[in-house]
Amino acid sequence: MTTSAIAQSDVQGLRLLIVEDEVLVGMALERALKMADILSERSFLYLFATGYGIEGLRESDKDKPVLQKSYNFADLIRIVARWRPLGV
Repeated sequence: MTTSAIAQSDVQGLRLLIVEDEVLVGMALERALKMADILSERSFLYLFATGYGIEGLRESDKDKPVLQKSYNFADLIRIVARWRPLGV
């Protein structure tokens, strides 16, 4: 399935919050991880976009999807499209 087919059929209508890590560079890692904790507590689906891969995550976060940098829109859509069957 092409990226455009995935985008149209599987992610149409989804609302996404994208927090770019360029903003997080100045934020202490502790605050960024707290944000992940809050999202988990509230049952929000999220992913990590990082150049460190899964190895850079806390053990408690390793079940979350990881978008390895450098990524493109198609990579993001592939991960987010998996959330559609979950009723998101």
